[in-house]
Amino acid sequence: GSRRASSAPPPPPLTPAALGLSRRLELRVEGMVPRVELETANDAAAQLRGELERMRRAMESMVPASRVEEAREEGLRLSQEVGILRRRLEGIAAAAAAPPVV
Repeated sequence: GSRRASSAPPPPPLTPAALGLSRRLELRVEGMVPRVELETANDAAAQLRGELERMRRAMESMVPASRVEEAREEGLRLSQEVGILRRRLEGIAAAAAAPPVV
């Protein structure tokens, strides 16, 4: 057999105290969002903080291009000096090994 839905009497009207409580609850609920929205926003912020930290570490491992150029120029200058000194030493060694001129 099928049951017939019983017709419940309408709820009684709210008392002034119940109306006040209802209004306070409405005010509390206004501007509220599901907790998952906060968690989603916090997750996004954490991901961005992580990305910023990775970028900061990458920046710390870099130097201005001008410093690299300066180092290369210094290396070239030192290489030229070594070449000059090497040729002088070779000349001194060759002169020392040559028989004396009489």
